[in-house]
Amino acid sequence: LTIVVTITGAGASSYCYAIINGTKQYEAGTHEVNTGDTIAFCVYGYSKAYYGSVTIDGTEVLRVAGGTQTYDWTVPSGISTIEIAMKHDSPSGSLNGRITVTTA
Repeated sequence: LTIVVTITGAGASSYCYAIINGTKQYEAGTHEVNTGDTIAFCVYGYSKAYYGSVTIDGTEVLRVAGGTQTYDWTVPSGISTIEIAMKHDSPSGSLNGRITVTTA
């Protein structure tokens, strides 16, 4: 089953992005995946105050403070759309990325 993936907002190539079908994505756009595919979400968090996070359907699955981490997510069955909202911030060099995923 093909599932439409919509990326909104904007990430950053080094610290807020998703790997979809083997390709790094961090700009708004539309993609397609299949049930059982893996999407990797990578975020960087500078500190506890400027943390990076990945939230999927309201549950925070990854919180990063002091480095970059990746969360591998398997596309579940029973959904038809995935929205990936990306935002990043760099207050005085304190980089952090936030990714919020909503399925329907």
